Amino acid sequence: MSVDPYGTRVKAIKDSLVDIVEGTTSFQYNTSADYVVKVPNPGALIRLRRDVFNDVGPMETHHLTLFEIQINFIGTHREATLDSIIDYVGEVVDVIEADRTLSNSNIENTEITNVEFTRTGGESAVRHVAIISVEVESLRNV
Repeated sequence: MSVDPYGTRVKAIKDSLVDIVEGTTSFQYNTSADYVVKVPNPGALIRLRRDVFNDVGPMETHHLTLFEIQINFIGTHREATLDSIIDYVGEVVDVIEADRTLSNSNIENTEITNVEFTRTGGESAVRHVAIISVEVESLRNV
């Protein structure tokens, strides 16, 4: 068994999640896992939140890596804007649920644990944000 460096593993998981979200129609060119000055409309921003790991043997570690996918959409006060953000979230949820390993042989499973919707608005525009909480399980050789 070869050693699997921690940084390499976490970056590979992040890259797999970015690739899956970029594979959607709406976020093909609007996905980032880095700081962005201006979020596209609609846009997806992936944030690494936590990595919890436990030894499962002398040479393996089980990881539960938590991400948030922030979906941003600016629209109007009409119900169609709410419908749009729900559709954007559904597109991301469906693509993750269709490939729970994120096309990465080191990932055992991926689960969406929560979706939270918020909105802020002025007189003419409303910014809808949905936060999709994602847990990724993997094993790493140490």
